[in-house]
Order: sequence, then structure tokens, then C-alpha cells
Amino acid sequence: MRDTIILISFLILITSCENEPVDFYPVENIDHTVALDTLRNYSDYILGYFDGKFLVSTYVSSKSYGASIISNSIDSSYIQYQLKYKLLEEDVEKDIFLTYRFLESKTKLDSENNYKYKYFTDFVEFFDRPTFDYYQINNPIENIHTVGINYQNYYDIDNDTYSYNSFNFEQEITSENFNFIVDSINVIEQPIKKVEVYYSFKCIGVNYYDEEMLMKNGKGKSTFEY
Repeated sequence: MRDTIILISFLILITSCENEPVDFYPVENIDHTVALDTLRNYSDYILGYFDGKFLVSTYVSSKSYGASIISNSIDSSYIQYQLKYKLLEEDVEKDIFLTYRFLESKTKLDSENNYKYKYFTDFVEFFDRPTFDYYQINNPIENIHTVGINYQNYYDIDNDTYSYNSFNFEQEITSENFNFIVDSINVIEQPIKKVEVYYSFKCIGVNYYDEEMLMKNGKGKSTFEY
């Protein structure tokens, strides 16, 4: 299965029903100022043009953290944070997975707490950077913080046709079609320690048949608890 990466030897899954989806008509302004003003109080959201269609979601159906402690070097472990946004396109449900990942030193991880970060400062540092590079299956970069976006339609018989994953883009990545910029982060310590990540993105997803989907003018917010 070329558009599936199995990295995780254990997975913690949290179902989130904090916010219901919000509906509004898309406004043709490239920076989405009207939409973002509407979304400012939501803990998570994503919006942008997917294959030329403007889509938006404020509903994260799950969040997960995972660490791979198998088949890695003795002193490090792959870790990843992932969200699954749900949205509607012409009354058909879609999912967008956003995955942050890194090969982290095990000295920073707590083996007795599912290999999560020992210290909040290291957790914040994982997200506190101006950009993330896009991960490519054919050219993995182990020592750089990477990101991936996967657009899926689970309600079609042939799911592969409708799963467009940035991981599977095999050509050289250029800034013309790929970027993931962290616009800002908000660190919160009370009452719950967490990080809010505000980001912009564009990328190309590739399906099982090497068909491409352009995702552009994207904006989002992802919130992770420590």
C-alpha cells in the first residue's frame, strides 16, 4: 500500500467533539480574512482550495499521538502528532489528515508515559519553528521536522482513487507548489498545558493511480495538549 506509512507501534487516540462544523459562503479573498474572523474562536479548523473547490472544516473527529520504538536506532524514536478533520463536499463526507512527525532523541521522551515528551518546553519546541518540510516516501529526511496532508473519501467503494496524499509526490518538491508555514503559535499553560499552531499551506496530493490534486491557499489551526 504505497499511500500508507506504518510508523507507530502504539497509538493514543482522542475523540474530539468540541466544535460542530460551521457553514458560511466562501468569499473570494485570497487571505480568507472573512472566513478566519468567523473561525477565530474554534480550537481547530482547516480551509482552502482542494482541487479548485473551497472547503472548510471546524470539526476534528480525532487526534492522536504515536511513537515508533521498533526498527529505529537505539537512541531515537519516530514520533508524530496527527489530526483528522471532517468536512462536506457536495453532501459527501471527506477527511483531511494533517500529520507532524520527527525522529526525536529518546532522552527527551518518557518511556513510562508512552514515549511522550518529559518536559513541556520540548513539546513546545517540536511545533515552534517557522516551517515544516513535506515528507516524501521516496526521499525520507530523518533529522528534519516534516509534515504531510492526506485528503480522503471513505464513502467511495474504490477508496484509493479518492485518497490524495502529499507523502506520495515523487518529483522534486519546489516552493511553487509546496510550503507549510507556521504563522504563529500560542502557548497556553493554564488550566491545561497545550499549544495552538496557526499555519498556512499548499501542496500536491497523489493517489494510487498517480493522479494529482492541488491543495492551495490553505489556512488552519491545530491544537495539541501536552
